[in-house]
Parts: sequence; structure tokens; C-alpha cells
Amino acid sequence: MRTMNPRLLPIFLMLAILLAVIPIQAFGEEQAPAIEVLPGSPPKNYPIRVYVYPQAFQDEKSQELFQCASTQEIVATFHEVLHEFSKVVSRFTDEYPEYAALAQIRFVNVSSPGVADIVVKVVGMISANPIAYGVTYFSGTPVEIVLSCRVAEAGHDNIFNVGFHELFHALGLGHAKQRLTEDRAPELMRLGLPSRGKVYPSTLDLYALYAVHFGAVGGDVITLPSDLRYEMVVPYAAEIQALRQENAKLKNQLSTSSMLFEKLRQERDALRDKLAEANATIQDLNEQYQVVQSILDSYIRAYNTLQQKYENLRGNCSLLLDVCNQTYRELTAKLTNMRARYNQCANQFNNLYEDYQKLRMDYDDLAGRFSFLAVTYFAVVAILGGGALWVSLAYGALRGKYHELLEKLEEGEKT
Repeated sequence: MRTMNPRLLPIFLMLAILLAVIPIQAFGEEQAPAIEVLPGSPPKNYPIRVYVYPQAFQDEKSQELFQCASTQEIVATFHEVLHEFSKVVSRFTDEYPEYAALAQIRFVNVSSPGVADIVVKVVGMISANPIAYGVTYFSGTPVEIVLSCRVAEAGHDNIFNVGFHELFHALGLGHAKQRLTEDRAPELMRLGLPSRGKVYPSTLDLYALYAVHFGAVGGDVITLPSDLRYEMVVPYAAEIQALRQENAKLKNQLSTSSMLFEKLRQERDALRDKLAEANATIQDLNEQYQVVQSILDSYIRAYNTLQQKYENLRGNCSLLLDVCNQTYRELTAKLTNMRARYNQCANQFNNLYEDYQKLRMDYDDLAGRFSFLAVTYFAVVAILGGGALWVSLAYGALRGKYHELLEKLEEGEKT
């Protein structure tokens, strides 16, 4: 029996977890829209008094100032949120008059945090959660909204969305269960808001706000009634502005389309002219094709003739190759015979050369002996010649003396 590879076990476990979690999430998305309610009592003395600190602090617990370059933008954007809140409520109550009491929730700015129901503070870092953009402390009066200076890093829309989110926390609402509304718009009170594009409260948020402030809340979760469509409530002015922008965009696109249409018409006329030229060119090419075709036919006939000659030449080359091979074999045999004769002659030459070497050595020996004898002979001849010359000379002298004595003797006998 084969056993599972231990390396594959973590992969199977992960797949099992994903298969178990996905159905739960899908089931959760199909449930009725719901939102949490924060414990405690939100401010209900309308209008609600709001104080926004004009300067930034190190953190929510410190009174030490912090240099935040975006403090004025964050403060101004939060005042924009308060202003947009009334517009959102106005549209919601126009469409659902039964919740007209929401119009009582209004905000006024006060000059001191001591008389405020809600205070807003910009800090360099939120000590309770350093990575958070905003947090709301909903315990006691006043309710404190803390916005991080980092909230401006993602742009104005991010400040607007986070400020609106924290304002609804300050009014008593928690987080929503759904990530998107029925019209696929982002839910304002869901954790993890998008940083691009303004997000307004949904019908769930406004219904829950009405239930917290003017209705009876049973439990810590409020569910949207079935007669309310779950969608984002965008103020009329914002929707009109969006429509104006879309209209301007459409006008721009229409103008661009007109220009493109005119350009396409001009290009169509140009293409018609080019098509006529192309047809004329095609006619010329067709005539040239006929000429080329006739030339090609003649080339094909010439090619066939050359191919026949090539076949004949290849047959002659085969015969010539056979003759060359036969000749080569005969020459090879003769060359082998000549090589044997050459080796025999070379052996005879080597023997003669050895005899020549011996004769040369004997000749050199005899030449040496002859030279010695010649030298000896000439030395003897020289000695004998010298002795003979001396003897001849001595003999001449003696003969002279002899003749003198003989003459003297003759003279003496005469005497």
C-alpha cells in the first residue's frame, strides 16, 4: 500500500481549510445586511456639538504638539464630512419619509472641547493601533475621534472616507458584516475602506442610525429590513456633479468621435483612391504575370531538357567512374609491384653503400700509408742526394788534389 508523500500533506490541509472556509463566506454574503451596535449611549442632544482641534498632537493621550503638514487638510475634510452628512440624510429621508426624524441629527461647531459632545484630534501616531488611520473612543463624554496624520498619505478621498467612518462610530454604530452593497458599492462601515473614490453611508448605516437614535434596538446587531434596498446613499449634489462630469466626458468623447468619424471618412476616401490605384496595379501585375508565366513555361521546358542531359551525363559519369576505378585498381597493383622493386633496389643500394664505405675506409688507410711512404721516400732521396752531392764535391776536391800530386810526382820523376 502506497503512503502519502509527507511534503504533500501541508498542501492537502490548506486545500481542505479553503474548501471549508469558502462556503461559510459565501453563506455569510447571502445573509441579510447587518451592522453592529456599539455598547453605551451616543450623544443625542441635537444639534450635536463638535470641536475639532486645529493643531496636531504626538498621540491621543499626549498634549505635546506634533508637526503634521496635513493638519489643515484633515480638519477641513472632516468639516466637509459633517456638511455632507446632512445632504446624505436629506436624500435618504426624501426617498424614505418614514425615517424623517434623522434630519434632527445635525452638527454645530463649538469653540471649546469642554462643551463638545464629539471632539476630533489629529495625532502623529495612534498609540492603541500604530497602523490605523483612525480610531474612535466611545466611552464617556465627549466621544473622541482620533485621526492619524498618515491618513493624508493616500489622498483627500481617504481622509473623507475615514472621517465619515469614524463619525458613524461616534454616533453609536460598529462595523458592517458586508463588504459591498447590492449595487456593488463599497460599504462605509466595513473594515478596510478603499482609499480612492468617495464612499458615502449605505441605507443599512442610516437605518441603523435611526434605530439607535429614534427607535428600539434589541441586541447588538441591526439587520436591514427587506423593504429597504441595500445601496449607497449619494447626495444629490454629488450625484449631479458626477453626472455633469460624466456628461462632460461624454461630450468630449462625442467630440472626439466626430473628429474620428471625419478622419475615418477622409481615410475612407483615401482608401478608395488607393483601391482604384491598387486595381490598376493589379491589372498591370496580371499582364506581367502572364508574361512571366510564359517565360516560366519556357524555363520549365529548358529545365526538363537540362534534366534529361543531366541524366545522360550522370550515366556517362557512372561509366567513367567505373573505368577510373578499374584503372585505379590496375595502377594500384602496378604501384605495389614497383614499390616491391623499389624496396629491392633500395636493399641492393644499401649493400653497395656498405661496400663503398668499407672500400673508402681501405682507401683512406692505403692513402695514409702511401703518404707516409712517399714522405719517407722523399726524405731518403733527399738524404741520399745530399750525400751524393757531398761525395761528388769531396771527390772533385780529392781528384784535384790527386792530379796536383800526380803532376808533382811526374815533375819529381823528371827531376
